[in-house]
Amino acid sequence: MTRILALLLALLPLGAPARAQEENGRTAGAVLACLRAFPDASAARAALLDAGYRREGSGSGLELLTAGRRNLIAAFGGAGRGALCAAGRDGLRDEAAVAVAQAALDAFAPGQAVRLGPSADGQTIEGWIVATPRGGALVTVSRQINMGGVFRGSLIAVQPAELPQ
Repeated sequence: MTRILALLLALLPLGAPARAQEENGRTAGAVLACLRAFPDASAARAALLDAGYRREGSGSGLELLTAGRRNLIAAFGGAGRGALCAAGRDGLRDEAAVAVAQAALDAFAPGQAVRLGPSADGQTIEGWIVATPRGGALVTVSRQINMGGVFRGSLIAVQPAELPQ
């Protein structure tokens, strides 16, 4: 995981404070774990627990993990074709979240993700579709969300999708 974190940090744009840059790298690592295990959320969860994330609880159909000072989160929900694996960092803003997602995609499948752009409703600021060994994955970056004053930031989600023909 340390080599992967170093690679992801190298792919991220410079200019962020050192701690934010490191946390962005860990967030990209969580997204990469989601992609590598896709669509097996249990395997992604196990990889993140091995990387130092801890269980925080579950509710509303989601299981939450955190790392650091509880400012890094990963969420898992659904099952089968509706499985969701998401990651974020408290304070991760829209454009930085897009860069984090792009770094994870570049580490997973360099140059192979197809950019979809923002959603019509404006809640997804960027999206890609990428082939995995077990089907298509939709990677989306949400606008910043606020979770009860505990977390405010953009989330990067990985979920099943049909590959374009």
